Amino acid sequence: MPATAFAAQGPLVPPSFQLQGTNGYTVVVLAGQPWSGRPGAVQIVARKGNMGVSYSAPATVTETSISADLGALGAISVSFHPSGQSTASKCAGRKIEVAGGTYEGTIAFHGEEGYTEVEATSVPADIRPFLAAACNFTTVTGGGPNSRGAELFVRNPGLGPRFSVAKSGPAAPAHFSVEVPEYDAGISIHRFASFSMPAGSFGYSPNLQTATVHPQAPFSGTAHFDRRKRANRCWSGDLTIDMPGLSNAALTGRQLRAGLVHAY
Repeated sequence: MPATAFAAQGPLVPPSFQLQGTNGYTVVVLAGQPWSGRPGAVQIVARKGNMGVSYSAPATVTETSISADLGALGAISVSFHPSGQSTASKCAGRKIEVAGGTYEGTIAFHGEEGYTEVEATSVPADIRPFLAAACNFTTVTGGGPNSRGAELFVRNPGLGPRFSVAKSGPAAPAHFSVEVPEYDAGISIHRFASFSMPAGSFGYSPNLQTATVHPQAPFSGTAHFDRRKRANRCWSGDLTIDMPGLSNAALTGRQLRAGLVHAY
């Protein structure tokens, strides 16, 4: 639901809630009603620290109900029960009135490989996930040829892993980011992770012709970039990562394309 699609009359019913899953994961559910010809959908984000998974699935969503069949992952079928009280919040500079209450019904989520699970029949509605998704915006700037830092990025031309590591200088900490998008039985799955690691985990030549990554757990193995080799051979090694619900995800392979650029 876009930030401009608030109810014209009465308090906004929060289209979101969150629960505590097993193994230290927080599970957030955010629903979107049909709009502009798009069908209803539900997004489930299971997160612990700097790792997590986002699932997007078709759903039947009204102002006061959410229903989605998640297959092997579980199911959500809840309706909103108002408390009769409301609070005030802000989104994109607008003040909105938010209805208080609970979602009641069936909530069951089972993460792949058992990384987290949650089951409940009642949970307080929570406007915060909606506000975070609809009301927060960020701006990103890049580096230039005079930067002493570097960013190595790896992409799959199709559906597959995306990997990047950057630092502001040879002795600076290295910031790793990994995304693994998938699509299974009508559900879009997006695994993500980010880490800050010691400078030695990412090294590169001053002319940005070569680079080597050797990060700590949950990564395993190493990988090497060599601009002088052909596109399908310039990124090589045995680098993998254990993601939530996906063990030993490969971050190298001839199907991947890599690049090395200046960065702040």
